[in-house]
Amino acid sequence: MSGNPGKGVKSPCCSHWMQPANAHFIDNSGVEISRPVQPNTHLRSTFTFAFTFSKPLKGQPSEISKGSQQELCPPPLFGRCHISHPHHPCESTMHEIFLSAAVDSEDVSRAVRILQGYCGMIPQELIRRRLIFEGPRSRTVKGLDPSFMKQQPPNKLPLWKFLNDQLVRQSYILTLVYDVEKSQFGLPKQESDGEEGNPGSCPLDDVPGTLRWNDLPDPSNATIVNSRSAITIADEKLLCKLLQASGQRFTREVVQECYQLVHNNVVFTLSRFLEIPPEFQEVDSNSRPKINSKLPAFESLEPFDADDKWILIASVEVANGNDPDLMKRGMEELMTAKEDFKGCFALKAADRHTFDTKVKVVS
Repeated sequence: MSGNPGKGVKSPCCSHWMQPANAHFIDNSGVEISRPVQPNTHLRSTFTFAFTFSKPLKGQPSEISKGSQQELCPPPLFGRCHISHPHHPCESTMHEIFLSAAVDSEDVSRAVRILQGYCGMIPQELIRRRLIFEGPRSRTVKGLDPSFMKQQPPNKLPLWKFLNDQLVRQSYILTLVYDVEKSQFGLPKQESDGEEGNPGSCPLDDVPGTLRWNDLPDPSNATIVNSRSAITIADEKLLCKLLQASGQRFTREVVQECYQLVHNNVVFTLSRFLEIPPEFQEVDSNSRPKINSKLPAFESLEPFDADDKWILIASVEVANGNDPDLMKRGMEELMTAKEDFKGCFALKAADRHTFDTKVKVVS
């Protein structure tokens, strides 16, 4: 069942990994927090994609609800979960530690059963639209719209300021993530009157979405784990309009089909990525792709990877990546999961440049 994530797995986005409905993290106070998780994506090489409060931690595993989709993820501690303050907001800047493995499509059902037994919970099944935006390919970048920044509430302003600080010094690939239902896709050809099927209406600026920014993973410990700074801002409307007004260019969309489970502070996300066929991709007057207002039948989507491989991500999120003790705890928990799955999933650190989200300047 194990596979090499660095070979033979083609991924569409490279700016952030998928996230579960809720995640956990740990902070310097030793308090574990649970918050809604936002989706996170990338766009680049052979392997890239996949990968957000409750009581004192005291060094013991967190209690994670195994029921509703709103209670799936652990708070940031390290890697996929988080460590943070009891009043840590649902959105956050944090450090993400993760490992990945390829899973053959014929092994997915078995992989889900193994993860379900290990985590002791029913997996959350999700379908997500992941919109990839690219910053200007120039040395002069303007960042976010100043008028938008002035309208932000105090609890979210620090996040937007941090993101803006990154965007004014360097262009990045950003990802917007929207959870959708299969019912929002069009009908298959055989069930519709039209020859091409009946696309389903799915406007995005009218519904809350999640913005995700990821930095290039750190070179330190690069052979052991992938580790990077990340920003997640959830439950925001008009995100597409905001990015376009800020000089970010929509480049493509992929659909993520995934299963998510949590064990202590580690979030497991098993995903595959699907492309919208060219005949269903909407374009503007200059024949450039634009955000689809309607979705084709789910059955018409095409696997991004030629072999239809899935990607398993094991991740933990640390609220303060500058705290060596927290980072150590995160790495230890992730390494434990890696060892537990030895011989089953080949979890490993991928080449960090696979996840490079920096936009190259064109002279």
